[in-house]
Amino acid sequence: MKFIVLLLYSIGFTFVIYATNKIKTSNENNIETKLSDNEEKKERYLFYEYNFWSETQIYNERTKLRESIIETINATYSFHVLHYDSSGKILGRFQFLKCISGPCEYDMPDVYVDFIQGGNNLEGLYVTTALNEKNRKSNWNVLFAIVYAIMTPAKNGAGDEQNIITPYGQCHCRFSKLRDKIFRRQINHCQFDGIRNFTSIDGLTQHNYQQSVVYIQNAKSNADIVDIEGEEKMILKSSIIPDWNLIVETKIKMKMTNRTIFSAESYCSTKLLAGECAEDVFKAKQLGKNWNEISQRLNIGLKKERSKLKAVLQESNNEFPDKKADVLAAIVNSILFATDQDLLNAIKEFRNTPIMPVFVDAIGLTGTKKSNTIGKNAFTTEAPEFLERFLQALAQTTKIDIAIINDLKAWMKSINDEYYKKHIAFTAANLYRRYCESTKNRKYECENGKNEDVNEFMEYIITRCEDSNCQISSIQIFENMPLVRLLPYASQFLCSTDNDTNLVQKEALRFLQLFDGKNFDWKTIIKLLRIFHNTCPLRQTVADQILAIEVLLNILPNTELIGTYLLRSEELFPKEQEKWAYFYSAIARRRQTSPDFNLYWAKMRSFRVFQPNYAHRSLKTTSEVATINIAELGDNNNITVWIKTANDKGILLWNDFSILFTSKKQSSFPIMQIFVEMKGLKSYLLDSESYDNDEDMDSENPLAVAQIGLLNNRNVPTTIFDGYSELINVVWNADGQTMHLYDKNLIYRQYYGYVPLISGLSITVDIMGTISIALDGSAKISLWNRDARMIINSTVLTKLDGSISLASSNDQIGKVTTLLYTSGTVNIQFDVDFFTVPYLFCTVVSHSPLVIKHSFIRSTRTGKEKQLWHNIELPGSSLWLNKKVSDHCSLLTA
Repeated sequence: MKFIVLLLYSIGFTFVIYATNKIKTSNENNIETKLSDNEEKKERYLFYEYNFWSETQIYNERTKLRESIIETINATYSFHVLHYDSSGKILGRFQFLKCISGPCEYDMPDVYVDFIQGGNNLEGLYVTTALNEKNRKSNWNVLFAIVYAIMTPAKNGAGDEQNIITPYGQCHCRFSKLRDKIFRRQINHCQFDGIRNFTSIDGLTQHNYQQSVVYIQNAKSNADIVDIEGEEKMILKSSIIPDWNLIVETKIKMKMTNRTIFSAESYCSTKLLAGECAEDVFKAKQLGKNWNEISQRLNIGLKKERSKLKAVLQESNNEFPDKKADVLAAIVNSILFATDQDLLNAIKEFRNTPIMPVFVDAIGLTGTKKSNTIGKNAFTTEAPEFLERFLQALAQTTKIDIAIINDLKAWMKSINDEYYKKHIAFTAANLYRRYCESTKNRKYECENGKNEDVNEFMEYIITRCEDSNCQISSIQIFENMPLVRLLPYASQFLCSTDNDTNLVQKEALRFLQLFDGKNFDWKTIIKLLRIFHNTCPLRQTVADQILAIEVLLNILPNTELIGTYLLRSEELFPKEQEKWAYFYSAIARRRQTSPDFNLYWAKMRSFRVFQPNYAHRSLKTTSEVATINIAELGDNNNITVWIKTANDKGILLWNDFSILFTSKKQSSFPIMQIFVEMKGLKSYLLDSESYDNDEDMDSENPLAVAQIGLLNNRNVPTTIFDGYSELINVVWNADGQTMHLYDKNLIYRQYYGYVPLISGLSITVDIMGTISIALDGSAKISLWNRDARMIINSTVLTKLDGSISLASSNDQIGKVTTLLYTSGTVNIQFDVDFFTVPYLFCTVVSHSPLVIKHSFIRSTRTGKEKQLWHNIELPGSSLWLNKKVSDHCSLLTA
């Protein structure tokens, strides 16, 4: 190990030579070797000259090299050993000599390097440029790239494989000997932190970076490195969208052309360390001791152009809504550079314009302290009608700042309006969840009660409640922050003996659905089984029993014994047919989507006592679980629609409609969710003859509540009607006219960062993924015909834009962009016939033509732009859910 390191990093320019006048060197590599006039009392130094060549290419995998950007640099540079200190460190100087060709015709200050002898481990980097308040940073250039390629960021003595700090994040480094006199340094598995780095879906876009530098030593008389060859490759790709990718490839070659030994007076006293010599004698200023510190003092890549907020809003307003998917990113970028007064003026000026809802979303999504403060103040005074929308957008902010979250918590405690207090709590809970999930350490702290901010928030939400309505609200808030330590709080409301506590049970069951089965203890499982079997002290509703099914099936097959408890209560002709119909349907769907669950359930049914009976298929019910894949994204990724419906004698108890991103590699991610719950309709819609004699009448007031969730964040539930008078009002106004229900514009992926290349150039990576969702619908109820129809249309526009800009110093060379745009509408139609009991119920899911546009754009410094694209339009269709749903629809239309 020591021998390998010594051979590689004993590059003749890393030490001062004290020798006689008779010096012999090998000239087999055509290196010009000179011996200058010297005096015996002077110290002898080595001076090297190298040729430097690099080539950089950026392209899309589909287009390969036909439409790539290619840039080549050819130059010469020198290296001079200046000082060797008593601690084993060396001070060297890199100087740029000549730009032969390519984008290198600009001033490059000398670079001084403090490194450890024998390993070339970087200890400090210094420059001679005049750094001041106006010019506080140097530009990434060829010399910095050479230093990065030659000097290792690895720690001395830490081994041949270790994690290192690079200019773009933490990476893994491996040093190896290929064969005699040839060594290699490899860097990979890098974490690209970026200036902004946010994603709602893990693995949506990935940075795959690899670097390999090979060092070739002089074959005979000395250990000089005469040739250096390097390659690096960064692939920007999506694991979900195969054609969405950009590739950067770099090649470099450095060849020694001159090796000179000369004598001179000592530059620095032997008492000075290498870093002190650079600062005191050569008047160089330190940029940093590692690449994390150094990169903060360097200008790398191209900075975003400052755009004026008012002009962007005016242009966006003119194009709205034709380019709805394009305007959000532009507005967010302009907000980042806007002043406080700019934001306030824009809110006042565009308050009554079509673009205002998108502007409000952008203010919340930006996530800076400035945007949060301005939004909070403006939407509580100037434009209060947008406060609710601002809070919903803030919950999806692209930048998590604990200071903003704690400010929300303080605002929540101080506000007296209970309506907005709940909205603020929902936003704070979602942000705390995302904060806790951002790192493993934070997740551990939150789950184990070691984060004081989270503890204070939870304690306030819990302790302020004294009645069932408040407790229901508290659980709804915690649904945006499902920590395992909250399970006991929710479980206390299960299978209770108290009527008020029993009212909270339904929401507690919805909360428990969010957890993995391995987190439940037997005490909670027994309560869930008693709810399912209707053996609690209080009578259990069909709605609660079905919700308990969902939780119990989540626990399987982690706790295999539960399956026996469920099947033991099977009956040939069950009295609670809706519950068992939902149970069988849910089992069937899970067997389709989970191989583990399918294997477990097949094993359970193989026992003779648990074998299925054909009578189970003849249940006259409308409760159902249906699922369908509406888009296949490749690599076992899909967009899936789930529809879960719980009915009682044809009357809707609750319906859960979800659009999910599903993958075999990770848990399902909810893109959109609509949950509708209804209560107290039996006494108005069913005759007394329709009840069994021992069944309690539904004496609750009519109530309908809807809750929308987007990108794993649930909004505050909205009441559709509460009480008989509001129910009648809804019925009379249900004339089939289309109504706008909801719309939201969100960012699901954002990355912005700079990557310096070993070619001497740099790239700016800019990724922006936006989604716009609009819900509209209609309802028509006929008391005369005793039927009803409800239609909900969900229109989704998504855009994933990724670009890489190539630059030399501060000048742009070219830019490539890959863009994916999709649009479509998912339609859900519910038809109900009230003429017979149980009511006939039909669900139809369809989608409009799906438009997919994929573009690759290349532009050069001359302004010439070329665009390649291909468009795909998938025809609209009606989706077949399952045979049972199809049979219901056939009966309704007969």
